[in-house]
Amino acid sequence: MENNKRYKYIFCDLDGTLLDDKMRHYKCYEEIVRKYGWTCISQEEYWNGKRRKEKRTVLLEKTGFQGTYKEYITLWKEWIERDEFLSHEVVRNDTVKGLEWMRGHSESLFLVTMRQDRRQLEKQLERLKLMPYFDKIVKGMPGVQRKCEVIDPGLGAESLVIGDT
Repeated sequence: MENNKRYKYIFCDLDGTLLDDKMRHYKCYEEIVRKYGWTCISQEEYWNGKRRKEKRTVLLEKTGFQGTYKEYITLWKEWIERDEFLSHEVVRNDTVKGLEWMRGHSESLFLVTMRQDRRQLEKQLERLKLMPYFDKIVKGMPGVQRKCEVIDPGLGAESLVIGDT
């Protein structure tokens, strides 16, 4: 490890950590609900439900949802990474300052994301001027436990993971 670098690797989550994605999520929900002619719940009610860890099915029931959950989630996955929704994400305060600190304290800075569309992701990172900070983009794995675990004991002491969950 380089003498002036504290960590060999830093892994940083994107959505919710570097970017505020609340409006993107709400706008996608809102468009799907309107497409089917249901009634949207307010942003406040939506996010209060999310904070209480209410399932999407419960949130949808509040809209007068008459379709199947599969219909909703299929559209959600298809639409959530569209430009019209990604444009609602904003870089969190002090993100650039934090990324500069991470670059200065690690040999490699990895972006970790659950995003599916690599082209859209790269386009957004370029637009937000975040792409140059990362050495590599790593796709996360759905279903992985949301607690810190040392996957490779050889990396643990030299690595840092930064995320919002």
